[in-house]
Amino acid sequence: MKKSVIILFVALHLLAGFRAKAQYNPQFSFLQTTLGINNPGYAGHQQGICATALNRNQWIGLDGAPKTTVFLINSPLQLAGIPGGIGLALYDDKAGLSNNFNLKGQYSYHTFLGSAQLGIGIGIGLINLSYSGTWIAPENAGGDASIPSIGENRLALDAQIGLFYQNNNLQIGLSSDHINEPKIKFVDKIPSFAARHYYLFTAYSIEVNSLNLNFNPQILFVSDGTNLQINANFVADYNNKFFGGIAYKLGDIAAIAGINLLDGIELGFTYGIASNKISKFSSEVYFKYCFDFQRDRKPREYKSVRFL
Repeated sequence: MKKSVIILFVALHLLAGFRAKAQYNPQFSFLQTTLGINNPGYAGHQQGICATALNRNQWIGLDGAPKTTVFLINSPLQLAGIPGGIGLALYDDKAGLSNNFNLKGQYSYHTFLGSAQLGIGIGIGLINLSYSGTWIAPENAGGDASIPSIGENRLALDAQIGLFYQNNNLQIGLSSDHINEPKIKFVDKIPSFAARHYYLFTAYSIEVNSLNLNFNPQILFVSDGTNLQINANFVADYNNKFFGGIAYKLGDIAAIAGINLLDGIELGFTYGIASNKISKFSSEVYFKYCFDFQRDRKPREYKSVRFL
């Protein structure tokens, strides 16, 4: 197991040697909840069909502040007896005049390494980048000829790959998003592209049965080939009913709280405090529902009129 962890870290280091110029993908305080956005290997690892809707508001109270909406759904799937999973990952990220919409269909092939399960996944879809043409130059300042006043909208093919390893207590994910670095060309003189991103996620579950507690530290490394960002969570679950903890990412620390309302229904909320002077607060809220359609089926008796 130690060798596997070392290999994953070395792979991330080698991948980070590629350089790209672009902003980070949207980041979240709920690391595990949003894992499926950038790692298609995660698809189908949960029991049954799971759907998640999440909304993030950053720098609350500031006009044009970033707002991100996420929708995820995935399910186990066997094709010709081959175990695997399928998923759909969608996010819409708005900030100021810009809008980043991303949609991918995902497939993961599952295999077993001893008692652990390994998912090898690929995601293919579209990225749509646009911005509004409502730019207003400051007073007594001339406009910028390179910024079209009517706004622009560009669509491109996008792809991702990922590995996800899971046993009873340990989870490790290694993935890359925008692997084809889709080209986005708004203005002839300013060509750009979506930078390739690299993710390394790990989480470990520590059970304290005498207290009905489960501690779950999580860490996520994100790189665009030029910079490295580290996000960390420490979450505690009580009696599989309530959970809470702390989330940290650069410039932002957030409190986490959530509850399992009914079997398969989960709600989570974060309230973050930022260190910048623009706005002090951010929030995330998500709703998740998982169900096993096979488990819910009950045996039924049937009679035929042929034997009455």
